[in-house]
Amino acid sequence: MFVSYIGAVVRQNIPITIDDWRDKALKDAKDILWNDIQTAFVLDENISKENRERARNPTHPYKKSCMGYARLEQKLRQDTQSDQPLDRHILWKEAHVNKDGVVDNENVQKIIELCVSI
Repeated sequence: MFVSYIGAVVRQNIPITIDDWRDKALKDAKDILWNDIQTAFVLDENISKENRERARNPTHPYKKSCMGYARLEQKLRQDTQSDQPLDRHILWKEAHVNKDGVVDNENVQKIIELCVSI
């Protein structure tokens, strides 16, 4: 219901010619959208703040930019020339190492070590 509502509100307030949400011309329209959402749905501001903070400082940061898990798995399967699905722990590790293949987060390293020991 929430997604459908947002789609309808966006179609009513944002011109289809806008191709970037960071466009300065959208400031007023974004304010209208936010007010509509707050009116239609009960939002707990504390939870919203907690979620924003958690998103800024993830415990296990995803390192593959806009490449999702499906495209990452497809790329890895191409690289290994395999038709078999990858084990979840291997895919997770690949999603959390930097572009040089190095783990640069202590929390990620702990999870990888746990997976290896199991």
